[in-house]
Amino acid sequence: MRTRPLSSLAVSLLLALSVWGCGSSADGPHNLGASGMAIFIDNQITTASAPACIYVQPGEVVSLFNPNGQHIPSGKTGPYDIPDGGQFGLQLNFWYWAQAAYQDHAIGTWSCGDKGTCHNPDNSGAQFTLGADCTILSKGPPWFGVGKETYVVADVSAGMQNGECVLTIKPNQYTACVTPGCCDYGLSAAGTCSEGTQGTYAAGCTTPPP
Repeated sequence: MRTRPLSSLAVSLLLALSVWGCGSSADGPHNLGASGMAIFIDNQITTASAPACIYVQPGEVVSLFNPNGQHIPSGKTGPYDIPDGGQFGLQLNFWYWAQAAYQDHAIGTWSCGDKGTCHNPDNSGAQFTLGADCTILSKGPPWFGVGKETYVVADVSAGMQNGECVLTIKPNQYTACVTPGCCDYGLSAAGTCSEGTQGTYAAGCTTPPP
């Protein structure tokens, strides 16, 4: 399956334009002081979380934007630097339909105002703000694209564990509710989402995400 280019989420123009250096050693507090903080990520979402998405690569299921994009492997990894202000983006690289009224467009490419060119279906995406105490202060839709928000199709939480700030990403009842065969909007090995398939889902999805 062809995954969405990392630059497509465009996490935030307000974030710094460079990635800060690594945090302190693993046995010390992961705090970058004035330049931000460092977190660990416990990624519990794998390709098995959405069986229809047989073309996505195991190491490319989840992407972090902090602000530059990088794939996050499964298991607990890190630390990853989060810029000052605590803003970062997450993207789940399965294919989902947009269902909100303002996202109800025909299959294919269209213009979506100040977000540029969007597609339906799209990978999921979301914007988060993390507090200095390792709690999620806010969450919202991605700055680009219309895919189902990551915090809807996955459970995302954060908290201190043994002196480390850990962001946990788990599958939920909506994670496997991808497009039929996990098809995308273009020609790819995963197939093409054809007219008439919008709003239909892969086998096993009995309750589509809201």
